Amino acid sequence: MLGFWAVVLAVGVLIGGRVFEGSVAGTGNGGSESARGTSVVQAADPVQGTVTAVVDGPAVGAEGVKAAVQQASSELAKLPGVLSVADTYSTGGQLTADDGKASLVSVRMADGSSAKQLSAVTDRLEQITADGAHTVVGGDLVLQQEVKDQTAKDTRFGEIVTLPLTLIVMVLVFGGLAAAGLPGIGAVASVGGALLAMFGFSRIMDIDTSVLPIATVLGLGLSIDYALLMVNRFREERGHGATIAQAVERTAATAGRTVAFSGLTVAVALSGLFVFTSPVFRAVAVAGVSVVVIAVAAALTLVPALLGFMGRRIKAPTSPVPDEGFFSRTVRRVQRRAVPVMLACVALLLAAGAPFLGSHFRNSGADVLPKSFSSRQVAEAVQERFPQQAPAPVQVVVEGTAQQAQRYADTVVAALPGVSGVRAVTPVSDGVQTVDVLVKGDPQGAEAKRVVGELREHRGGLNTYVTGDAASLVDFQHEIGSRGPWALGLVAAGTLVLLFMMTGSVVLPVKALLMNVLSLGASLGALTLVFQHGYFSGLLGFTPTGGLETIIPVLVFAFAFGLSMDYEVFLLSRIKELHDQGHGCLRSVELGLQRSGRIITSAGLLMVIVFAGFAAGQMLMVKQMGVALAVAVAVDATLVRTLLVPATMSLFGRLNWWAPGPLRRLHRIIGLSEHVDLPPLTPPAVPAPRAAEPRHWCPRPRLGRMRLTKFGHACVRIEHAEGAVLIDPGMFTGPEVVRDVSALLITHEHMDHFTEPQVRAAVEANPGLRVYTNRSVARQLDGIGARVTVVGDGDAFDLDGLPVTVHGEWHAEIHPDIERIHNIGFLLGGRVFHPGDALTVPPDTVDTLLLPLGAPWLRVAELVDYLRDARPRQAVAIHEATLSEAGQAVHGRLLGPQGPAPAAWSTGCSPPASRSSWSDGPPGGPVAGRAGRRAAARG
Repeated sequence: MLGFWAVVLAVGVLIGGRVFEGSVAGTGNGGSESARGTSVVQAADPVQGTVTAVVDGPAVGAEGVKAAVQQASSELAKLPGVLSVADTYSTGGQLTADDGKASLVSVRMADGSSAKQLSAVTDRLEQITADGAHTVVGGDLVLQQEVKDQTAKDTRFGEIVTLPLTLIVMVLVFGGLAAAGLPGIGAVASVGGALLAMFGFSRIMDIDTSVLPIATVLGLGLSIDYALLMVNRFREERGHGATIAQAVERTAATAGRTVAFSGLTVAVALSGLFVFTSPVFRAVAVAGVSVVVIAVAAALTLVPALLGFMGRRIKAPTSPVPDEGFFSRTVRRVQRRAVPVMLACVALLLAAGAPFLGSHFRNSGADVLPKSFSSRQVAEAVQERFPQQAPAPVQVVVEGTAQQAQRYADTVVAALPGVSGVRAVTPVSDGVQTVDVLVKGDPQGAEAKRVVGELREHRGGLNTYVTGDAASLVDFQHEIGSRGPWALGLVAAGTLVLLFMMTGSVVLPVKALLMNVLSLGASLGALTLVFQHGYFSGLLGFTPTGGLETIIPVLVFAFAFGLSMDYEVFLLSRIKELHDQGHGCLRSVELGLQRSGRIITSAGLLMVIVFAGFAAGQMLMVKQMGVALAVAVAVDATLVRTLLVPATMSLFGRLNWWAPGPLRRLHRIIGLSEHVDLPPLTPPAVPAPRAAEPRHWCPRPRLGRMRLTKFGHACVRIEHAEGAVLIDPGMFTGPEVVRDVSALLITHEHMDHFTEPQVRAAVEANPGLRVYTNRSVARQLDGIGARVTVVGDGDAFDLDGLPVTVHGEWHAEIHPDIERIHNIGFLLGGRVFHPGDALTVPPDTVDTLLLPLGAPWLRVAELVDYLRDARPRQAVAIHEATLSEAGQAVHGRLLGPQGPAPAAWSTGCSPPASRSSWSDGPPGGPVAGRAGRRAAARG
């Protein structure tokens, strides 16, 4: 599975990144009249677009400027892909600015011209610099290219900024880098898959450029949230004592169901966009649903695989989430004042949404880009200095002769109220003409819209199409007004059905819909204040256009509604689970928010970071979506889930779970549940925790003034003249054992050698305890209150007169299933060597080698080779894991019998005395086993 997702990521980055090349900047609005009129013009005049240059500086009549412009026009006309070139000198001064100090050069590009050909044209235009002239290149084709390029940059910027920030937040949430990194890995893989999916869709349908960052930000946010849930549940299961395999299985069975259900609700919300006919809405729906599917698939397949692979590195909590805390106290306060809290929240949300009632909508052109972009500079220059060349707000496409079109313009169009002027008829072909209509006031204001309606009522007996920005705006608003209720009904019905299947209630789904509408209204209100009225425009780095982009409210509704329902599922599933367990309504709400509030708030914070990162980009549409969704998630994850939901559920009481009898019976048949009953965890077959005193104290060896005692699984206590130390406390060592110990020496981070709760307990029992370990373990012990010293290969220190040196750096590579982790060994007093699982050969022959032999992964060949190289005078097997029969036979031949059974070995600390490797003989004395004797003979 990891390999599959690695391929998806690689292909998505290499190929999916090209999706911006195939995107379309502006896809019209489906089968509307304005779109049909544009199609008629394009069919009659197969031109791809225009490149326009403003040559500014000296007077237009200057000989040097004239020669440079005419030379450029001549060369441009010969370039491939160029249909025609017009300048002020070839048009009799029509392309001259009102002040006479600037002129235009207009290049019409053939349909199908390539980006390379466009680049050649822009490069040549920029070379017009004679007599100090300054040339700025723009036009619709340059605008489209700059929008594509900046959208791609904003998308990459958002990913680069948000991923590190979310990683930092997740480190704070989980307290470890391994757990925090998994959602980031899942998010990156999901984005790669999403880009690949959108690249595929772009081959069969037009994908608006603005769709790409919106879909990317959705995939990034959802995948982080879903992985966060999965990792959090995995840690909970590990904290309850589950093995890694058990924890992964239980995580997939519980949190995995939540993720799948949540993804379904988000997909339903986005599916409402299919009701609209505009290609941009359908493209968003296709891209959004595919992104949701990929995010869910990554959470259900990639994240469990990563948990199984990296599970050992993820710190398990020491105790379950307490039933008393910030969220439970907040709920009790809310429940005591449920009515005032509910009324205050509703009033606040209604007030926040009120500005949206006065919102205006606009079709943005070059103003979607910052003023520093050349295409916007050219558009503004044309509008201000070349008013006769500026695009008309309304254009009428006439299917007829030029004479018919002129008669229609003079007798019908010019006579309409609100029309300030009519330009000369422009022939497109023999049977298609265009009439540019100028209006009074705002080109996209109420008067312009009224003119569009008048033109559509008075066609002069001709076949006409009313197009232009004002007409497109009217068509968009008509589509939203006519199809919006159907889309809203579809989303509402789907959401009600899904929530009913989850809860079995008809009250909770309706209440969830109403609260989502309130939070959505607050988001749209904030959007209006910021982007229409200009609040915080300086901080966000944009110039207000006086209205909202037409498609933004619809997209915000679909995305924000789905995300809000996402958090509703997170909270309701936990409350429903507790209610089904027998808790009363008030207690279910209290416990449900206490146990899920932290993860909901964390997920909301991560979403806000993701959306804010994209809002920091340059594109106005992406900025609007980022701000709106960030506000929606922030309001929903805090005000709504923490205050409004507890208040309303407390007021409704048992009514929360009401449903008519027939629906209750239906729910018992088709109902779904986030919670799934799992069999209780079977504790691992390991010895019980040790008491304060070991079951068996070994009377030997006494190596000079040192005494060795074995406890539990793999723990060794070494006493010397001035004190005692403990090596690898393990998970079976009680705090009583360390009360008179001056130091803990920890070789590595496997659970049989070290667990953070045991070390914490040891520190509490012995406040002066010192801990020496490698940097990997030290990171996990950060903040427990002990004096932790990081040591590595070659370091030396003193423990109350006992010299200690460190050998080794990494876990021995002795089996492919053993992960690569830091591992060190300790040489004490120059005589006793514990190599850890690094299995580093000691620098000199040592008296006693403490050998962790019992693990089943240790192969016979490694054991023989290691003993041959180490040449100990005596060796002791200190690991208690069960050996295979072959392993036991080898163990007996090399180091003496292990004992009649593993249980017998676990109660003692050495092999039987007849062949004991624990000995107080002098150097060169008894050697344990044949390999030891052979090594001594060689020495």
